[in-house]
Amino acid sequence: MTSQAIRDKVLAWHGRGYGATDTARQLGLPLEEVRAIIREGDGRPKPPCKVEFIEPPLFEE
Repeated sequence: MTSQAIRDKVLAWHGRGYGATDTARQLGLPLEEVRAIIREGDGRPKPPCKVEFIEPPLFEE
């Protein structure tokens, strides 16, 4: 079990583009644990994606 600080660090490094193998080696964690943390994410629900459509005016008078 990893601490929340380590989990946050793994997710931050993943967001910056570091690979799972590099992260595991630098933090001294097993590779499968790093992959599980990345796969699980931060645990917060993602907001729904909304597509906003703004209808342009056809003709201006």
